[in-house]
Amino acid sequence: MSDLQAPLKVTPEGFSNQQKTQNYLKHQAQVSFPALAGMKKAPRKGL
Repeated sequence: MSDLQAPLKVTPEGFSNQQKTQNYLKHQAQVSFPALAGMKKAPRKGL
């Protein structure tokens, strides 16, 4: 409950979590979009 009541502020932990989320989304985009584009062309090595 205290987390919900506390004002939002940039803490090292919060920043770290945000960076992890952004890195995860970037990774997902890099993995999925080239794969989808590659399916239309030639099969990619390693799949």
